[in-house]
Amino acid sequence: MDGDALLYPLNREGGMMKRLAVGVTILVLVAIPLRAERLAFRIGAGPSFVSLTDVNAAVLKFNGLIALLNEYSDTLPTVTGQVDPLSAIGGGTAYVAGERYWITDSLAFGASLELCSASTAVDGDYDSDGVFSTIAVALDAFGVGLILDGHFDFLDAGVLLGLDLGIGLYYGGVNRNATFEIPEAFPGNLSSVPPSGETRYRGLGLGYRAGVSLAYPITDWLRVDSSVLYRSAAIPSLTDEAGDPMDLYGDGDQQQVELGGITVQFGISISIDLSPNGEKE
Repeated sequence: MDGDALLYPLNREGGMMKRLAVGVTILVLVAIPLRAERLAFRIGAGPSFVSLTDVNAAVLKFNGLIALLNEYSDTLPTVTGQVDPLSAIGGGTAYVAGERYWITDSLAFGASLELCSASTAVDGDYDSDGVFSTIAVALDAFGVGLILDGHFDFLDAGVLLGLDLGIGLYYGGVNRNATFEIPEAFPGNLSSVPPSGETRYRGLGLGYRAGVSLAYPITDWLRVDSSVLYRSAAIPSLTDEAGDPMDLYGDGDQQQVELGGITVQFGISISIDLSPNGEKE
């Protein structure tokens, strides 16, 4: 993550909402420990699915051009080679780390840092009488969320069944790296060839997540858990280092990053008793 990316200008309304979210998060994290009985540190990871609708729309445009180039390669006797299409971006891995302050045996509040990512890439060549032309595209999308969350265990039957709710700020982006070397034997009237080069787009947005969890206490201070969460988040405005809006294909259509999707997490948590003399009040 680039530090200078956080300095990109935001519109006034969006900037106020994001500053408010950060302010509320800090206020709650300062106030909650004063009433907490236990402090728990948690880490987890698992598969994550994201929609990325606009990014996948750009993937379809890349595949349309690749299909056309493959058709030219099939019809020209002086050119051989095929390039595979890009796969749609839809899945990856999510990691989470955070802390929770337990106000009672069943109710906790805290904050967590979540990282989700997904990518797609393809690399191939066309051979024109020993001269190779490379077609390569790589798209890497990611989101990092600072989440203020709450947890409530509503059923204890040896294992704990709980609810999770959270809201926070997401920082994310897309790294685009493309190479388009069109064989000279191909028709020269291709109307839309994306620019080659590497570009990084970054932005901020708000989001929330909600889900259910299942936990098994191994000792008073250690437990393992699993959860299924739905995340709804979007980064509507992303820009590159020059401040230009995200345009993955290079045809003037701007995209946003949608991080909505389901995440399955497996984690462990370690608790520290905060009550006087190591006893709960």
